Amino acid sequence: MEEKLLEQLNIWHETDEYQKIIDTIEDMEEHDYETICHLARAYNNRGEAGDYDRAIQLLQMVSDIGQEDPLWHYRLGYVPRAARFCMVNQKA
Repeated sequence: MEEKLLEQLNIWHETDEYQKIIDTIEDMEEHDYETICHLARAYNNRGEAGDYDRAIQLLQMVSDIGQEDPLWHYRLGYVPRAARFCMVNQKA
């Protein structure tokens, strides 16, 4: 991934602009491990209907590489927790 794109994705992440991340990466023709992980993180953090399932699906697409990456394991483990948190808050 280009350094300039990575910087922009991180800026959008810090300012909670997850839709910009999703749109930018989804519009790309090719996705590498890093872009797929950023896309999964954006879906997870946006937290709309179907986003958690999409985040898991994306992370599973790169599981062969992710098995060696502690951050991949963290993100995959974080998704169900975020989904449960969201459900509890909706009931309150």
